[in-house]
Amino acid sequence: MTGTSRQMKLGAFLWATGHHIAAWRHPQAHVTAGVDIDHYAQLARTAEAAKFDMIFCEDAAGVREANVNIASQTSRSIGFEPISLLAALAVQTSRIGLVSTASTSYNEPYGLARTFLSLDHLSGGRAGWNLVTSASPIEAANFGSTGLRPHADRYERAREFAAVVAGLWRGVDNGDLNHDGQSFSVRDALDLPRSPQGAPAMVQAGASEDGKDLAARTADVVFTAAQTFEEAKAFYDDLKGRLATYGREPDDIKIMPGVAPVVAVTESEAREKLSPTTSASRCSPAISASPICGATPSTGHCLTCRPAKACRAGKRSSSSSHAGTTSRSGSLRATSPARAATGGSSVRRRRSPTNSRHGSRAARPTAST
Repeated sequence: MTGTSRQMKLGAFLWATGHHIAAWRHPQAHVTAGVDIDHYAQLARTAEAAKFDMIFCEDAAGVREANVNIASQTSRSIGFEPISLLAALAVQTSRIGLVSTASTSYNEPYGLARTFLSLDHLSGGRAGWNLVTSASPIEAANFGSTGLRPHADRYERAREFAAVVAGLWRGVDNGDLNHDGQSFSVRDALDLPRSPQGAPAMVQAGASEDGKDLAARTADVVFTAAQTFEEAKAFYDDLKGRLATYGREPDDIKIMPGVAPVVAVTESEAREKLSPTTSASRCSPAISASPICGATPSTGHCLTCRPAKACRAGKRSSSSSHAGTTSRSGSLRATSPARAATGGSSVRRRRSPTNSRHGSRAARPTAST
């Protein structure tokens, strides 16, 4: 043992009514949470009081589901633009990090760099950018695109995008950036001084070879969602092993695997708390469920569907995993447990938590070094 102190990093992934697709029908759920600033402010202050390091808001530049009938049956169809939301939360908090997704496919480097650097100054150096390339054709259709760019093309653009943003955040002595690349041409430096923290934090979650390579090149934090210990360790070793290629040290990146706790005094109480939502993910033998909802055996209706309608769509919900539960003592169990790759800490995870207004609200990534 060395005398070096290692501390786990915690982040709260805030997703409107929750990560479980049926959570909005839970008796305690806040159905309109996606457009309730007071709800988000309460979550942010709670996370900060609990000593979390960051809150994270994901984003997609389009609706989640092209089928209007299906989209109307989930509360995930509405929500704030996350950078604007985090600017509002910045004045409600004082220490917690504020991380938002933004796409390199549907933004320009100068505008995005200026927006995040402004958020960083407004928050006193607490902003972070989760870089994504966007893989949804629904998003592509909103930006005059002829279609979704191929994966390799999206990452080629992302590499140049990230390099330009990093240059803008670093600043230049003569006031001119003078970048002229394959995808972008940017002349001037930003009209802002450097960030209080040097630059906003760079975050990624890509698991493809291109995604891991870009993370090794640019990221400070990487989100991941491994399902087994072996998968988590392989990802950890692979990503850390790529850093030397870019002149970086293993400690330059924090890897934060997701966990989804359901909090209660005892394990049985935690399972009871989760039960109304879990049952929504199990289809009646006579009724098949859509990809975003599940019929309850007792009623033949889905908790994600309107009460008067039975589930009508094609396949069993991918959310129908067994419950992960935790007691106040901190133990977390699941039917198929996975130990997260966190500096020796043992945690177990499941994919889809309950997110009630007064219960557990978000998946919580934890970092290893």
